[in-house]
Amino acid sequence: MISRAVHAPLRFLRRRAGTAERLRGWDEPRRVGETVAAMNLRHTVITSVARDDLKDGGSTVFAQVIAEIRKRSRTVVEVLIPDFRGSMANLQRVIDARPEVINHNIETVARLHPVVRPSARYDRSLELLGA
Repeated sequence: MISRAVHAPLRFLRRRAGTAERLRGWDEPRRVGETVAAMNLRHTVITSVARDDLKDGGSTVFAQVIAEIRKRSRTVVEVLIPDFRGSMANLQRVIDARPEVINHNIETVARLHPVVRPSARYDRSLELLGA
């Protein structure tokens, strides 16, 4: 979930459906928490590809990662989240984990949104940012 710079003309990032089953028992939240602590970071940004293949849109993993970081570090936690397909319950799960900053990229202007982010909706992103 730790972000890295991508400098390529990529369309909206998505994970293929069906990969969630292969990741059961995956210890990414713990590993991210340990890595953040080992690096003694002052500010950490957590992001992910869109997880529309998961019922919760990946919100549980965001919350788990935040919790694991909190166990080990005093870093400021910023999350760059997907739109969770408009699910306020999934957004609330992330809010309840208490990151200092919640961020969401719209990526482009409304006119180009269907081309650049075909699985997302511009209005839904605006609603998420206003929540």
